Amino acid sequence: MAQARKKLTESQSNAGIELAKLKKIQQDQNKLTKLEIQLNKSKEGSYDKLSAQYSLNKIRLNQMSKSQRETTDSGKKLEKETKAIYEEMNRLQKATGKSQLQVGQYERGLNRMTDSFGMMPGPMGRVVTGFKTMATAAKAFIATPVGIILAAFVAAGATIKKVISISKEFETQMDKVQSCNGSHCRRDVSPQC
Repeated sequence: MAQARKKLTESQSNAGIELAKLKKIQQDQNKLTKLEIQLNKSKEGSYDKLSAQYSLNKIRLNQMSKSQRETTDSGKKLEKETKAIYEEMNRLQKATGKSQLQVGQYERGLNRMTDSFGMMPGPMGRVVTGFKTMATAAKAFIATPVGIILAAFVAAGATIKKVISISKEFETQMDKVQSCNGSHCRRDVSPQC
């Protein structure tokens, strides 16, 4: 009886794994179908058509090995085409003021912004220049051995503070557990027992 139950459980587990694999395949196929429909319905040169083609290309590139992408003509061509599509999508977004593809390129934007603030006349320009100088000096200091040691002390202090906080919570919970003696519990300490 136990052996039959074990076989049944194993069989159900294997069936669950196979079902999950099939669902993943179906989801991937549905995604491809939706992209193909979007590609076919979209006007030539439209952002929607570019987006659908870009997504399909990414899927195909992700399925290729590194050597396939770098050594085969089809891999090189697909990489080049995908990059060109991305650049065109990026250009269209910039032209319309949308910057979704620019996410993550904050440093470049901040540098341009602080440069333009630094060109401001009067006190505001001096404040921005002062902040830039201070930031540069802080980065240079942190790169020195003394700065590294100081940063390590600060990080260690923060870690110790967190550990102390966690240990206080743990201690409180342990007090509650210890106050429960078998089936008896002091209700004034922990009503959950």
